This record gives sequence, C-alpha cells and structure tokens, in this order.
Amino acid sequence: MPNDTSKRLPKYRKHKRSGNALVVLNGREIYLGKHGTAASLEKYNRLVAEWLKSERQSCDSRQEITVAEVMAAYIGFAKGYYRKDDEVTREYGLVVDVCRVIKPLYGRALAVEFGPLSLKTVRQALIDSDVSRKHINKQTDRCTFRLVSQFRRPVSLCFRSVG
Repeated sequence: MPNDTSKRLPKYRKHKRSGNALVVLNGREIYLGKHGTAASLEKYNRLVAEWLKSERQSCDSRQEITVAEVMAAYIGFAKGYYRKDDEVTREYGLVVDVCRVIKPLYGRALAVEFGPLSLKTVRQALIDSDVSRKHINKQTDRCTFRLVSQFRRPVSLCFRSVG
C-alpha cells in the first residue's frame, strides 16, 4: 500500500535548542510556545484547523493582500453594519471618505506593511485637505481602530465572507 502523505497532519514537534513547540505548515516553521503546555497545544490545534479549512494552503496569505483589498472588504462589512432603520448611517460615509484618502497613497501596498509611518502620512494628507482638527482626529481614529486592525489580521478575509 503506497504511503499517502496528503492525508497526514503536521506533527507537533519540539525544537531541541529552545525547548519550544513548533509545527511546519507548507514549509514554514511556526513556533507555538513552550513544548507540552496547554497553550502551545491549543495554538497547534487552532493553526492546523485553519490550515485544513483553507484546503492545506498557507494561512499566511496575508503577505499577498493589498490595502485596497482590505479596505474593499471592510467597506462591504461597514455597509451592512452601520445601519439604522434599514438605512446606511453617516458613519459608513465617513469610513468611505477615509478610504478615499488612503487608497491613492497605499492602495497597492501590502496590508502588512501599513504601519505607524503610513498612518502619519494619511493624517498629513487629511491635514493638507484643509478640514477641521476635530474631523481629522476622528478620521484618524477611524483609520487606526477600524482599518489598521484589519490590516494587521487580513488573514480573516480567507475564512469569513465580509458583506
């Protein structure tokens, strides 16, 4: 009987030098914490489940997702979330407005590369657009707390439909 490696699960292993647990998914070593602990076993189970759910593709596809893709997904989510009495609220429009500022600057950039310097550049673009300080601060907050949190974990786009 031939050895069918396509049905095997990645092994929970111990890194000898550090004593940490690790798993190899698609050729990439992922460290899970101290070997044998409940936390490392839980992380192993979660990562392998995500890997299986994504049809054995790397869960680190976030390296390929652009800022524009994350913003499009978030705008789709916001259109359904920011509603009152079956109508889209003003908050949705403000989210779209801040995305209009970000897109020309960072639309083609990778989402994981959007960091503090990028946020400062977006804030400066808002300042240059000659709007009030209060509006700039609120738009920067929208960008920081809503969009940037999505840039940091865009892998969630692989596992749930947004919109």
